[in-house]
Amino acid sequence: MAPQENIESWLEENKITEVECLVPDMTGNARGKFIPAKKFLKEDSRLPEGILAQTVTGEYSDDFWDLLDTIDGDMLLEPVLETKRLVPWANESTGQIIHDCFTKDGEPHPFSSRNVLKRVLALYEEEGLSPIVAPEMEFYLVEKNPNPGLALKPPIGRSGRPETARQSYSIDAANEFESARSLGAADAILSSDDHSSIATNYQNAVTTALANGREVADLVNLGT
Repeated sequence: MAPQENIESWLEENKITEVECLVPDMTGNARGKFIPAKKFLKEDSRLPEGILAQTVTGEYSDDFWDLLDTIDGDMLLEPVLETKRLVPWANESTGQIIHDCFTKDGEPHPFSSRNVLKRVLALYEEEGLSPIVAPEMEFYLVEKNPNPGLALKPPIGRSGRPETARQSYSIDAANEFESARSLGAADAILSSDDHSSIATNYQNAVTTALANGREVADLVNLGT
């Protein structure tokens, strides 16, 4: 089946009305656009190349104008078919697809994180090597903080006392926040053959942990 027909069939079968066009930036954050499904099929997807020079805080690199053209032109997006997934937490039927980035001349964009990775993998291949990698989910437990202008504080545990020092690998410290330990189920999810269920199962694990955690703590997800 041709790529366009493959996507069109997937959109129709799942009654998808909107598509998240995702591009990972150099910090791993998902950038992109929400595009109506009908428009997604008919028009090319584009994004300004300046998003590839954003820092983890959303600011632009000091070398922005040295790295990119002064007009901050658009780059062309090409969907990677094997990455298409449904978005389980969306209110309406929504799909998401990771995209590769290309210049207006059709060349892989040199600052696209996926293209950088492909160049690195090619160097390994030249040496006859195959790197083996795996994602690791990390997070901090912090006190609830509705004001982003205030500094984060250690949470109050079951004992009623906040942490005052690092307790690396401490069993007692972990038991202070037992409800959040259900997030450990996410590690088992990564070994599942059904990778499409990772997002759903991980979200359910987070929801359960927060629901059981009462006022103990918030989760600040640092990415995957």
